[in-house]
Amino acid sequence: MLETLVAVRILLGLIFLGGAVPKLLDLGRFHRVIRSYALLPAWAIKPATLALPIVELGLAVALLGGWGSTLAGASATGLLVVFAAVIAVNVVRRTAIDCGCGGWEGPTSVGWSLVARNLILASAAAAVAAHSPESMLTLLNRHVISVSDIVALALCAGLVLIAFTVAHRTMALLGASRTLAEMLESAARR
Repeated sequence: MLETLVAVRILLGLIFLGGAVPKLLDLGRFHRVIRSYALLPAWAIKPATLALPIVELGLAVALLGGWGSTLAGASATGLLVVFAAVIAVNVVRRTAIDCGCGGWEGPTSVGWSLVARNLILASAAAAVAAHSPESMLTLLNRHVISVSDIVALALCAGLVLIAFTVAHRTMALLGASRTLAEMLESAARR
């Protein structure tokens, strides 16, 4: 059980790291994304643009290092639930905007799959908060996991991120193909 929680914590840390770095590297784009959600007052957009990736980076460091797992897990849970809610509001509004999730794959449209992904990750973060595993250094000193285990976990985390990306792209392609079919059907009726 402990190894599973460490793996989940590392996966969450990598996800937050993968979300924070691209945002920090292109704050202008992220500012436009936050503005497109149309949920914050104008004065709060600029501070949120800088604060959010810094919080994500802090969570990544805490989760990857195993420091304050209870607080980091609880904070990650709260942030992921907020992400899910904000995305859901814009899906209900039928707003076609970039989710701003970060990641290296570029712009990703909001959709129910992102809401589900964030709620699943929030559940995983809640498990980390509820069953705070020891720090990574303590586990390494006790030889509970080896360096090869960490490499394997990192590779698995990468594969999970790739799987999420492929699933999301597939959903987007299915939506685009439905739209194209509707357009062709409409054109054929004329």
